Amino acid sequence: MDIFEYLAEEHNDIEEKLIELTDNYDTWSREKIFDHVKVVCDAIMGHLKKQQNILLNNLTQTTDLVALLKDAQDDRKKVEDEIGQLVMVHVDEPGYQEYLSNLLRVIEEHISFSKSFYAKLKANANPAELKKINDSLKEMVLHTSEYNAIQTQA
Repeated sequence: MDIFEYLAEEHNDIEEKLIELTDNYDTWSREKIFDHVKVVCDAIMGHLKKQQNILLNNLTQTTDLVALLKDAQDDRKKVEDEIGQLVMVHVDEPGYQEYLSNLLRVIEEHISFSKSFYAKLKANANPAELKKINDSLKEMVLHTSEYNAIQTQA
């Protein structure tokens, strides 16, 4: 699994959780909605940080990448702004469901943007840098798995 597949898996997980939230809004308790919103928002912010810290910060900003990276910053800002809007509204307020639906729409737009963005990054980024990023990701995932295995044996 490379970094792009990893981030795409996170997209799928986040989107599924948001769809579950919006589909069950009328049947779940407000407490359950609030708890799930916290989990989803944390997952989204974690995803954006990983995208930035594992991938984007490790690419040399060549002429080919500057515009792409600017587009990624703009996309990230849209997602962060939408989360900011959602957290300013109390779960019991009218319109909360609409804010959730808006967040789902923005996440779907982020996923669509990312598919194109990642394809362009693959085509334009330094292959050696991408290999190093993928090797680091592999080490991180394997180390975490090994660490977790050791912890379960204790």
